[in-house]
Amino acid sequence: MNRRCLAAFLAAALIVVFASDMRAQTASPENILKQYVADLQKNPNDYALREKIIRHVQTMKPAPAIPESARRHYVKGSTLYDDSKNPSESADASEEFRQSLLIAPWWGDAYMKMGLALESSKRYDEAIAALKLFIATNPKDDVMRKAQDEIYKIEARAQKVAKPPKHSTAEDSQSTAERKQDPFETLLRKIDGRRYIFSGAGGKGIIDVRGNSFMTGSIPADESRYYPGARFEIRSLESRYTVPDEIRRPFRGAKPLEYIYKISEDGDYVIVGTRWSDGDLREAVYRWQR
Repeated sequence: MNRRCLAAFLAAALIVVFASDMRAQTASPENILKQYVADLQKNPNDYALREKIIRHVQTMKPAPAIPESARRHYVKGSTLYDDSKNPSESADASEEFRQSLLIAPWWGDAYMKMGLALESSKRYDEAIAALKLFIATNPKDDVMRKAQDEIYKIEARAQKVAKPPKHSTAEDSQSTAERKQDPFETLLRKIDGRRYIFSGAGGKGIIDVRGNSFMTGSIPADESRYYPGARFEIRSLESRYTVPDEIRRPFRGAKPLEYIYKISEDGDYVIVGTRWSDGDLREAVYRWQR
């Protein structure tokens, strides 16, 4: 792939989420928080760090303001959640809350809303984790009580889904047990042959699933042709790959360091992220073209 094609593909494939990677020069609470947030943006699934950030913010007087960019994602997520009519639309809402909480990971209201959206999209384990983080923000007693009761409800729904129906045969029960033991393999078989697309100003980014591999590519805005990209092995629901030197070399200034591919639990979308040398984590949501 020549430099022009490579630049076009990356421009179409990524949504820029600006994040600070400035190292703390002093031990002030504000600089410590900035460093914690920068670390979290490199590893969004570090729930222990999220709890650490929440506890740290609780010691700050005054409490840090919610950045406008975080509030923007929160309002978008709330609107999508209120208008949602199916699990897929609720998942779109939860993604907006997730973006908000990468910017302001101490924001209790966003954790509560994300938990409810994840519950509606039947992603029960993630919903419980979000509500537990909401409780960690130390809300009022009555609100905390409601959140804990909601966790109990989600646990009941998750248990019901996991339990095989009483009328199932022994063979059906065995099949269910096998799926529980290896959900990743089941999902991989489910998405084999699917095409995921992200549309941007520069064209479209393409991900084709072939067996246990992602085959990437791009189509320019004029749709004149298809540019093949690279092949990546699908290792798990979240796979990380170091960017080869030959891809980094053409970039001036900040260079891409790592690609991150995250498959949704229902297989309906893939989040593609690129971690850059200046600390930015730029992500795009590729959606399955049914």
